[in-house]
Amino acid sequence: LSAGTKMPRSDWKKVSSTYFFIPKLTEQTKIGQFFRSLDSLITVNQQKLDKLKELKKSYLQKMFV
Repeated sequence: LSAGTKMPRSDWKKVSSTYFFIPKLTEQTKIGQFFRSLDSLITVNQQKLDKLKELKKSYLQKMFV
């Protein structure tokens, strides 16, 4: 629960008595590995996209010479 009119604030008494479920270390590790591989995949695809953009730019320049 939060309170306040502009910036919602939470009451420390409520927060300190709330139970948070944290995954086991093995699951946390798997989640971390998933995001690491996802970051790697994004990087590889971004590099491919950048190369294709350069290729497109080059072809367009050759067309209008």
